[in-house]
Amino acid sequence: MRSPRPCSLLAGIISLLGGNACTPSTVPDDATFRETDASVVADATMPDAPADHDCGAPSDHPRLVVTADWLARSLTLLDLDRVIDPGCDATDAILGTIDLSRYPPGPLEIEMAPDGRTAMVSVGPGFFEGAGAGLVGRPEVPPGGSLLIVDVIDRSVRAEIATTHVPMGIAIAPDGSVAYVAEYGTNADPGTEIAIVDLRTDTLIDELAVGPRPEQIVLSADGSLGAVTVDDGTRVFRTDDVRGSLAPTLATGRDPSGVVFVPGTHRLVVTNSMATSISIVDVSDPSHPIVVSSPTARGVPYPATWIPGTTEVLVASSFREGLFRFDVTTPDAPPTYLALSHGAFVLEAEVTSDGAHAIVAHPIERALVSVDLATGEEHALSWLDATGPTYVALQPAR
Repeated sequence: MRSPRPCSLLAGIISLLGGNACTPSTVPDDATFRETDASVVADATMPDAPADHDCGAPSDHPRLVVTADWLARSLTLLDLDRVIDPGCDATDAILGTIDLSRYPPGPLEIEMAPDGRTAMVSVGPGFFEGAGAGLVGRPEVPPGGSLLIVDVIDRSVRAEIATTHVPMGIAIAPDGSVAYVAEYGTNADPGTEIAIVDLRTDTLIDELAVGPRPEQIVLSADGSLGAVTVDDGTRVFRTDDVRGSLAPTLATGRDPSGVVFVPGTHRLVVTNSMATSISIVDVSDPSHPIVVSSPTARGVPYPATWIPGTTEVLVASSFREGLFRFDVTTPDAPPTYLALSHGAFVLEAEVTSDGAHAIVAHPIERALVSVDLATGEEHALSWLDATGPTYVALQPAR
């Protein structure tokens, strides 16, 4: 998503953030998608667990789900088993919170390091300021922005890293030593850099220009490659020489947004929100990435997440809310689609390590929703009084 302009994404619904263009391509016909047997979920909001719910016993060593609660200015720690248990409600699942009231407007994105206790948090408005606030119900978004390193076990802010521009997307190296941060900036002060942060010393190593409005950033499974989406495309780089290896900007489609590498392949997936499309990119030669396929998407795609144990990617879309999955090795096959019953705007969806569930943040509905990827059944947890959660991170499996 980009800076606000006076255009409409879906007629009569909302003013959208448009980069160089205001009119998205036509939403594709449903015939281009393959429905699962239980794919059509009721349009009405899914209820929480009933009052007489039967919630399973808590784990002695729960795996954490951590949400960035944005305008609530907190992080919430939840038990993953209870997040996906349809008998559990938010009271059952929540293990604690981390107060970030000192950091307006609040935590927008979060990523967990492999150690299971270190989290990097970007505080800022992202593209939800100005007209962009319409994507999440038009809340009042105060100014501010910062980059935090948080200890989720001690429930404390370990460090604050000063960056030139307000941060947004975050990627952490597989060994947990370094983080890469896209400095998206604000409407008044747009960013152009990515920051490289040493997580062993909590210090800024470098900042380097990559292009206008760096938004989301990702690393390959082995940490050797990175990719960042910018206002006019996507740039791939080698992490052993970021400055010297930045490939020319690859044009994928209007408004490149989410991005993910697919382990076991030479494929990178980029969602193009304003083009309502997805780009599958061959990065066999990272200095010259090539778009090999551009399937259309239902609705407005944003987050892209690898499904562990597969060569598939899960993409969440908004304005025709749903999840769809596709195999990057067979890009011409129609995606499998699951409707979502909660509202836009979906900035992030995670997939559990067994590939069975998606955990989706719905800030406008103030809900965290677990989706069974086999059946499409949803389990919603709601507990916030302000817009959020905007993002969700899963503690790495032990």
